[in-house]
Amino acid sequence: MKFRTLTTPEASSEYIPQILVFSFCHCSVYINLKHLYATLVGQGVQASAPFLGKDGLLQKFNVVEFDKGGKIEEGFHTRAIIEIDRLILVAERRIQSEK
Repeated sequence: MKFRTLTTPEASSEYIPQILVFSFCHCSVYINLKHLYATLVGQGVQASAPFLGKDGLLQKFNVVEFDKGGKIEEGFHTRAIIEIDRLILVAERRIQSEK
Protein backbone atom coordinates (compact mmCIF):
# COMPACT_ATOMS: atom_id res chain seq x y z
CA MET A 1 0.00 0.00 0.00
CA LYS A 2 1.39 3.43 -0.93
CA PHE A 3 1.25 6.32 1.53
CA ARG A 4 2.84 9.72 2.09
CA THR A 5 4.19 11.19 5.28
CA LEU A 6 4.61 14.95 5.66
CA THR A 7 6.40 14.81 8.99
CA THR A 8 7.57 11.56 10.47
CA PRO A 9 8.48 10.98 14.08
CA GLU A 10 9.21 7.35 13.29
CA ALA A 11 7.70 5.62 16.29
CA SER A 12 4.23 7.14 15.91
CA SER A 13 4.07 6.80 12.16
CA GLU A 14 4.72 3.05 12.17
CA TYR A 15 1.08 2.37 13.11
CA ILE A 16 -0.66 4.73 10.70
CA PRO A 17 0.48 3.50 7.23
CA GLN A 18 -1.51 0.29 7.78
CA ILE A 19 -4.77 2.25 7.59
CA LEU A 20 -4.05 4.73 4.76
CA VAL A 21 -4.88 4.67 1.09
CA PHE A 22 -2.88 6.61 -1.49
CA SER A 23 -5.16 9.69 -1.53
CA PHE A 24 -4.54 10.30 2.19
CA CYS A 25 -1.48 11.24 4.22
CA HIS A 26 -0.78 11.78 7.89
CA CYS A 27 0.95 14.65 9.62
CA SER A 28 1.65 15.90 13.12
CA VAL A 29 -0.89 18.27 14.62
CA TYR A 30 0.25 18.23 18.25
CA ILE A 31 3.43 17.16 20.02
CA ASN A 32 3.98 17.59 23.75
CA LEU A 33 7.28 16.08 24.90
CA LYS A 34 9.10 16.45 28.19
CA HIS A 35 12.86 16.20 27.84
CA LEU A 36 14.26 14.43 30.92
CA TYR A 37 17.97 13.83 30.25
CA ALA A 38 20.63 14.61 27.68
CA THR A 39 22.10 11.87 25.50
CA LEU A 40 25.70 11.82 24.32
CA VAL A 41 26.30 12.53 20.65
CA GLY A 42 26.47 9.26 18.73
CA GLN A 43 24.70 7.24 21.39
CA GLY A 44 21.74 5.23 20.15
CA VAL A 45 18.21 6.17 21.15
CA GLN A 46 15.14 3.93 20.97
CA ALA A 47 11.63 5.31 20.77
CA SER A 48 8.27 3.70 21.24
CA ALA A 49 4.87 5.23 20.72
CA PRO A 50 2.05 2.94 21.81
CA PHE A 51 -1.24 3.80 20.14
CA LEU A 52 -3.68 5.28 22.67
CA GLY A 53 -6.71 5.52 20.43
CA LYS A 54 -8.39 7.70 17.88
CA ASP A 55 -10.77 10.63 17.88
CA GLY A 56 -12.23 10.90 14.39
CA LEU A 57 -9.28 11.32 12.05
CA LEU A 58 -6.87 12.07 14.92
CA GLN A 59 -4.56 9.26 16.05
CA LYS A 60 -3.10 9.64 19.58
CA PHE A 61 0.17 8.14 20.83
CA ASN A 62 2.14 7.98 24.07
CA VAL A 63 5.80 8.67 23.19
CA VAL A 64 8.72 7.36 25.27
CA GLU A 65 12.41 7.48 24.33
CA PHE A 66 15.31 5.65 25.95
CA ASP A 67 19.10 5.55 25.71
CA LYS A 68 21.44 3.11 27.49
CA GLY A 69 20.89 4.96 30.79
CA GLY A 70 17.10 4.80 30.74
CA LYS A 71 14.18 7.05 29.86
CA ILE A 72 15.22 10.39 28.34
CA GLU A 73 11.93 11.77 26.99
CA GLU A 74 8.19 11.20 27.37
CA GLY A 75 4.98 12.77 26.19
CA PHE A 76 2.16 12.68 23.68
CA HIS A 77 1.89 12.92 19.91
CA THR A 78 -1.26 13.42 17.84
CA ARG A 79 -1.31 12.86 14.10
CA ALA A 80 -4.13 13.62 11.67
CA ILE A 81 -5.27 11.55 8.71
CA ILE A 82 -5.80 14.10 5.92
CA GLU A 83 -6.94 13.89 2.32
CA ILE A 84 -3.95 15.09 0.28
CA ASP A 85 -5.95 17.17 -2.20
CA ARG A 86 -7.75 19.00 0.63
CA LEU A 87 -4.47 19.64 2.45
CA ILE A 88 -2.93 21.21 -0.65
CA LEU A 89 -6.07 23.26 -1.39
CA VAL A 90 -6.21 24.72 2.13
CA ALA A 91 -2.47 25.53 2.07
CA GLU A 92 -2.77 27.26 -1.32
CA ARG A 93 -5.78 29.31 -0.16
CA ARG A 94 -3.96 30.37 3.01
CA ILE A 95 -0.91 31.52 1.07
CA GLN A 96 -3.02 33.38 -1.52
CA SER A 97 -4.99 35.19 1.19
CA GLU A 98 -1.75 36.57 2.67
CA LYS A 99 -0.83 38.38 -0.58
